[in-house]
Amino acid sequence: MNILFLDIDGVLITEWSNLQPRNAWFKDFAKPFSPESVEVINQIIEQFDLQIVLTSDWKYVFELKHLIEFFEFNNINVKPKLMPYDYRGEFRDRVKFPNYKELRRTKEISTYITEFRPSNFLIIDDLDLSSFGKNFVRTEPETGLTKQALSKIYAAFGKKNSI
Repeated sequence: MNILFLDIDGVLITEWSNLQPRNAWFKDFAKPFSPESVEVINQIIEQFDLQIVLTSDWKYVFELKHLIEFFEFNNINVKPKLMPYDYRGEFRDRVKFPNYKELRRTKEISTYITEFRPSNFLIIDDLDLSSFGKNFVRTEPETGLTKQALSKIYAAFGKKNSI
């Protein structure tokens, strides 16, 4: 089992998304994903047989059925699953933990890896989760996931980008 730990804002939702008219939104509440980000996600899902585990804070706001519909609306070829761990309570003190989002997300992903032992995994996020080394690809919030990240993604799986 290969897992893609996936954020939404700053990875799939980008500045392009912010410029789209409201009638292009999903059910009038969610901006559309960047087409380039969707293309890259679908390519790597197919290439590496990835299951998506959402690490995004969207998991605290929306039900899974709505997130699945949102991914279908944006033409993502795999139904996402939710990260089953929630460590928000451990990192509530923003003075003690100014980088609380990174700490929380790192702990959630680490726990998932320990519990489920995926064959391989990839993390795509705009937060700094560089403690995961080659298995982490950081995006810029303005541009999100782009084709420029493909060589790093392929390297995480021990392959060269064939495109």
